[in-house]
Amino acid sequence: MLKDTLTPKFRALADPTRRWYLQALQDGEVRLVEFQNIFPLGPAAVLYHLRVLEESGLLRSWKEGPERLYSLLPEGFKEAADWVQRLRSTELVPGHRSSLRFD
Repeated sequence: MLKDTLTPKFRALADPTRRWYLQALQDGEVRLVEFQNIFPLGPAAVLYHLRVLEESGLLRSWKEGPERLYSLLPEGFKEAADWVQRLRSTELVPGHRSSLRFD
């Protein structure tokens, strides 16, 4: 059975707080303490959202001395973007029926 790698990405993107985190990372890496200062959430909630994003493959984290930093993983977005693009590029023809069958 193939591993479903899209569902965790879309679940991560479904939450507005996590989308804000991703927007904060658009300009480059962000320290954990900056997330805790910018967003009105407790430390456990901040870490939870960052962990969901990291486990979905949309960001990465690493330690530099005592600090933890985060950055986007552009390749993590590629699979989801490719899937959406395939749907968008499908020509919708009125009356056309898919050849897909579930017999």
